[in-house]
Amino acid sequence: MKAACVIGRLKDDIGDYEVEHDREYVANAVKCYMKDNASSKEKAIEKICKLIDDAWMDITEEILGPTTIPMPLLVRILNFCRSTETICTDSNNYTVIGQAMKDYIKMLLIEPIHV
Repeated sequence: MKAACVIGRLKDDIGDYEVEHDREYVANAVKCYMKDNASSKEKAIEKICKLIDDAWMDITEEILGPTTIPMPLLVRILNFCRSTETICTDSNNYTVIGQAMKDYIKMLLIEPIHV
């Protein structure tokens, strides 16, 4: 769950950076990294993406390795992270719903694949 929260928060911060850039009071991982390390936006996003990759590795290790946590619970956490990756892209489909997100919802709910 901790890795899932890391992925969700950091992906959202990357997607929201441009929208929240003008608001001074909003805490954002990209803005904080740029300020603390006197770096560019691109360098901050690169470092944050590395943290996201590390969180994905933690999830993968937990799912593939021996664990006492039930597999159905792990699968739900994995699916939550997958949906976060889809929703919180660089264009941030969560804050500003674009055509891509509308198409995803349409494919999922209106035109599902019948098995």
